[in-house]
Amino acid sequence: MPKARRSGPATKGNSLERFVPFAIYRVMAKAAALAAADYAPDGISVLEARLLMLVEERPGLSAGELSVAACLEPSALSHMLRHLTGKGLVRRKRNPEERRVVQIFSTGDGGAIARRCRRISARHQTILLDGLKESEVRALRRSLQKMFVNVSGYEIATSPWRGIAKVPRTQVSPRVGKP
Repeated sequence: MPKARRSGPATKGNSLERFVPFAIYRVMAKAAALAAADYAPDGISVLEARLLMLVEERPGLSAGELSVAACLEPSALSHMLRHLTGKGLVRRKRNPEERRVVQIFSTGDGGAIARRCRRISARHQTILLDGLKESEVRALRRSLQKMFVNVSGYEIATSPWRGIAKVPRTQVSPRVGKP
């Protein structure tokens, strides 16, 4: 795993505005607020909208695959799926060939909401990318993909005494989050 750079052209100086994570948080805070307001009429959160769109786009996705695609811990996903199932927006079905695998499908109502969310998300993308050239959008996507790969090499380890710490996955023992 590559070592994280301590400083460089993009991180020199003391101003938070110069730090990429701070800029990402600011953009995402504004985007999340906009999305939350737009998804509220359907009675769903931003995360629920994201799950519905993934399930609609990939019917029959296993719970494990959905967990990876949505970047959610399996326990959090399970709770959200119970909630969405209770609302009648998704249904779970055991895979007949592999009974341990649970597949997730949209219901009619869930699919309709997912398609609305997709249109709303397209509008959000238009807002976010306003004023950017196509070449800048391509570069942004490449950069975000690289950053995702970079952070995917780390696991969040939690401890009531230490708060949240980043620990390289290679240093995490089989016990959850214990270095």
